[in-house]
Amino acid sequence: MSKKAEVISEYSPEAELLSQLEKSKNEINAMMQEKEKLDRTRQEQELETKLEMRETIEMLKEESLIKDEVLSKYENQQKITEDEVSPLFN
Repeated sequence: MSKKAEVISEYSPEAELLSQLEKSKNEINAMMQEKEKLDRTRQEQELETKLEMRETIEMLKEESLIKDEVLSKYENQQKITEDEVSPLFN
């Protein structure tokens, strides 16, 4: 209890109000600390999600490049085959 509350008689309405005020102040502080903790957790989760998304995007880009390369090789091989076969039918 604060010094004011000690000066005021324990049984007075003022003492009761001061006690309730102190209790409310402590509850508010506890809620603010909990909110800050939740905010930090949310920010950490958002950051983790962003990092995972970036990793996924990079993997997809790499896969796309590999597939493009394979497709390009296949198309070149098809063109060579067509060029070889074409004179046979002319």
